[in-house]
Amino acid sequence: TQSDEYLAHPCRDFRETHEALRIRRIGPQALLTYKGPVLDKATKTRRELEVPVGGDDAGAPLRELLRHLGFGTVTV
Repeated sequence: TQSDEYLAHPCRDFRETHEALRIRRIGPQALLTYKGPVLDKATKTRRELEVPVGGDDAGAPLRELLRHLGFGTVTV
C-alpha cells in the first residue's frame, strides 16, 4: 500500500514554481521527495531528491518537523 501527502510552503506557491514536496509511505517505509521545477520542457526533466526516512512510524515525526517549518498538507 502506498500513500502520498503533498505539502505546501507558507511563502511559496509550488503550483506557480512547478515544484512539489511530498511524504510517500510504502508499507513501513517513508520517503521525503522534492521535485524541482522543469529544466527542459521537451523532456520534462526535473531535479528530484528523495530521502528515505524509514521506520514504521517515521512519517509522523517527519510531518511534525515540516509543520514546525511552516509547511502544511495540500493533498493526501
